[in-house]
This record gives sequence, structure tokens and C-alpha cells, in this order.
Amino acid sequence: MTTSGIDFALNPGGTITGTVTAAGTGVPLASVTVSVHNSSGSSLGSTSTNASGVYTTRALATGTYDIRTSNSLGYIDELYNNLPCAGGTCTATTGTGVIVTTGATTGRIDFGLAVGGTTAGTATNAGTGAPLANVSVRVYDAGGGPVGSATTNNSGIYTKGGLPTGTYFARASASGYTGEIYDNLAISTSITSGTAIDIAAGSPTTANFALDVNTGPNTSVTAVVLPLGTTENLHYTNGHEPDTIWYMFQIPPAEVGKDLRVNVRTTSPDPVPPPANWRSDVDFSLMDGSLAVRAIALSGSDNETLDLHNIAPGWYCIYAPYFTTAYADSDVFVRYSISRDRDELRRQLHQRPTRGRQRRWAGTGPDSGRYRPL
Repeated sequence: MTTSGIDFALNPGGTITGTVTAAGTGVPLASVTVSVHNSSGSSLGSTSTNASGVYTTRALATGTYDIRTSNSLGYIDELYNNLPCAGGTCTATTGTGVIVTTGATTGRIDFGLAVGGTTAGTATNAGTGAPLANVSVRVYDAGGGPVGSATTNNSGIYTKGGLPTGTYFARASASGYTGEIYDNLAISTSITSGTAIDIAAGSPTTANFALDVNTGPNTSVTAVVLPLGTTENLHYTNGHEPDTIWYMFQIPPAEVGKDLRVNVRTTSPDPVPPPANWRSDVDFSLMDGSLAVRAIALSGSDNETLDLHNIAPGWYCIYAPYFTTAYADSDVFVRYSISRDRDELRRQLHQRPTRGRQRRWAGTGPDSGRYRPL
């Protein structure tokens, strides 16, 4: 049986066209990606320039759009009109909007891209000096924001170009090796605590990495000490063994009898903005100084909290072996928050329960062993 009459009447769309050239010389640039974004910043697709540097978008509905470039030719990308956008890190909606009318072509939306600076170097095995292929090197601006990445070739060489003059930081990670922040800092270190890489347009700056073989998860003996309070974001790479999975913090004698709350939140800056189905996950355990497990978070959430009531002074351990996001090889940011407040958690415990996920209430006091809603 055939169902007929399922017809469509399509309206003609409008298009945007222009030319991408090298600033100063006017030489056309081929194979530059030009993407279109709507008023909320969401990408509506992209096209590439031809041998003459010319691009034309697909048909678009009447409206105002933002346009930006992306290239691997060593030029600084831009958001129209003439706003630097290295690594696509700019907010699309901050550009000059391009008006499109159904059935018409909006022309002369041109880009003149300037030559950028470059960071390049090698990644090697720290023990043997052998070059390492497929090492991911991510580059960050002076504020710690990601501006792009590169992968080493079979000779262990990477190159990341198209960077405006300024200060940058870098980190390297590879399967089977302990990642590091340049120069030779643990990957759990804040990215802006690394050695600065000063880059000038038109010239390369070298940053080499020597990675240690990852012999397995570290232990509580080598745990990193966390301060009480809230840490800044720590960095990992999805799909690779985290460099540090043990953390310790100390509760001083003056804090005895208070309630302890440990929150671990994981998130990702990629892509910007995140899509509606974005998610991440964190699993961790909270232990006392004898490494006895006091509470476990395994709920599949990206923001987990564990509570201990009536705490004793001494050292406590956080064992956090698993962080992830929905994006392959995406950055993962992890933040720890450790707070103490006498009787605050007890008051929350005795509040009227509400519906929702529940977590184990751990502790030594009379409220120990009960559940309370999140």
C-alpha cells in the first residue's frame, strides 16, 4: 500500500559568500573552514574555501548570523568582522552579525587572516629518549582557556600554529604514559602554574616534553595534599589514566566533632557552548587515615557529595580513579571542596525527606548509617 500526498513546498534560502585571504599580501587561502552560527551561538554547519579562497554557505533562513574561520595553515582565525578567534575560543555571538534575506546572496563577507605564532617541539620517553607518536599536546592561553591542540607524528614532533602574540601554557598526555604540564609538572597542577611559553607572531617557540611510563595508579603514600576549602579546577584528559588519583587532607584537632562535607565536581570546557546532551561522571571514595572506607560515590553524576558526621581529627583520603566526559579526548576539569560545619549536616538530616536520589550517610554518631536525599 502506498501513502501519497506527503508533499513538501520548500522556500528558497539566502546564502553568504566571501573570500579569505592572507592579510598584507592578499593571497587567497584555500581549505579554510568557514562556520555559520545562529543568534544563540549554535553552529549551523560549515563550508570550505576553494583554490581562489572563496566560500559560499548553504541556504539559510532570513535572519542574522555570525561567521568565523578555522584553519590549519598557521593563520590566526577570526570572527567576522576582524575579531581574533584563535582555536575557535571566542564567543560566536560577539561578532558583527551578517544579515541574510531569503532568496538573496549576502556578499563580500571577507576575512584577511594574519600569520600567527607557533609552538612546536618533541615528545619523548623520559627513560629512553625515544620519540613518542600520538601524544596529544593541548595549548592554553594566559588565563588557562584552551586554544587548540596538536598530535605528535612518528618522530615525536608536534606543531601548533595560528596563535596570536602572547603567553601560553601547554600539557601533554598519551596512553601508557604519565601526562605532564610544561615544563615537567604533574598534570594535576593548575595549568597556569606551568612554565610560560611566550609566542610572537611569525616565529616558533619550542616546548619539549619527556614523559614517564605510567606504571599504574599511584598510592596513598604519594597522595597529593589538598587544602581545606575549594580548590581551583584541576586538569585531566578523558580516555587516559589520571596522573593523580589519591588526595589527602588534614582535619586539625580544633575541628573535632564537626560535620565534614566533601564535594567532587567534574566538568569540561569542550565544546563551547556544551550541547544539551552533555554529561560527565566522577566516582570517588572517602577514607580515614587508616584507609578504611567511610563513604563511596558511584551514582553516575558529575557533581557528587559525601558527608561524615562527628568527625575525628587526623588525615583523610580521597580516592578518585575515574573521571570522564561524553567527548573523546576532551579536557576534564575536576574541583574539590572540603567544608566543615558543626551540626549543619545533622540539621539537614532531620529535615523532612524529599524525593530524589539518596546517598549513604557515614559517621560515628547516632545518625550514622541513615540515608538522606540529595
